[in-house]
Amino acid sequence: MAAINGSNTTVNFTLDSNPGNYTIEFFSNPTSDASGNGEGQVYLGSTTVTLPGGPFSITTLPATTGGHVITATAISESDTANSDVGDTSDALCTKSD
Repeated sequence: MAAINGSNTTVNFTLDSNPGNYTIEFFSNPTSDASGNGEGQVYLGSTTVTLPGGPFSITTLPATTGGHVITATAISESDTANSDVGDTSDALCTKSD
């Protein structure tokens, strides 16, 4: 879930992967692509998480446009493997008043 609160975007998320430390990079896109995944059009920022654990939340991303989709990629710090840009089905960005 993603929500715009003033000058910040808050994203609540989970990560299903092997135990370890991961850098999660977040992006904003006007729409999903045909596959349902985002394309990482505008970089918003990143956070580091440790598994097992979660759910997680990041509240310090800059505000993005309401109605955009937020996508993310997870980069393992232990083996430099990274994920595809994630499914956007639960990441429509809404603006809070």
